[in-house]
Amino acid sequence: RLNFFRNGLDVFKLNQDGSVEIPGKLGIGTNSPQETLHLFNSAQTWNQYSNIRMSTESDSYAAEIGFHRGTSDDSDRGLFLSGDGTNKHVRVLHGGNVGIGTTSPSSLLHMESGNAHNKLSITSTASGGTGYDAVIDLLGSASNSEVQLNMGINGDADREQIKTYQSAMSFRTNNSERMRLNSSG
Repeated sequence: RLNFFRNGLDVFKLNQDGSVEIPGKLGIGTNSPQETLHLFNSAQTWNQYSNIRMSTESDSYAAEIGFHRGTSDDSDRGLFLSGDGTNKHVRVLHGGNVGIGTTSPSSLLHMESGNAHNKLSITSTASGGTGYDAVIDLLGSASNSEVQLNMGINGDADREQIKTYQSAMSFRTNNSERMRLNSSG
């Protein structure tokens, strides 16, 4: 074991098996780390990253997690996850929007795919009697909230629509209302 001291305190231990022990906080790029591990890129320009890259065997089997300062302003600043070490598959922007497959999520959760079939799967694998269902709740916070499910194409997102508003449910196809159910059925 090789110990490094500063002012009589253990700051770094290199063990025989190659493992490293660092009591306290470790700063990379900073001499005043704020957390257990603090990565800091001191470049004061836009489009800067601070990443952790993980790989095995060769660098072609890699993944990254990192922080992006923003391309030219704060609009795309945030955290990202990369499953292949190159593409940013998941983004969490500083305002809270989460994007999967998109660089600029425009809502709380925004999924985008270049594939012919974009699918969201919600699966319950629990077994038993009743109560093990998969449920999607679309809930508004006010008694007069409007809740809708839009089905269409880019540029005409609400071509087909199921909408509830003030105790009524309407069904639309081809941009025209086809059926309405009110509170009396």
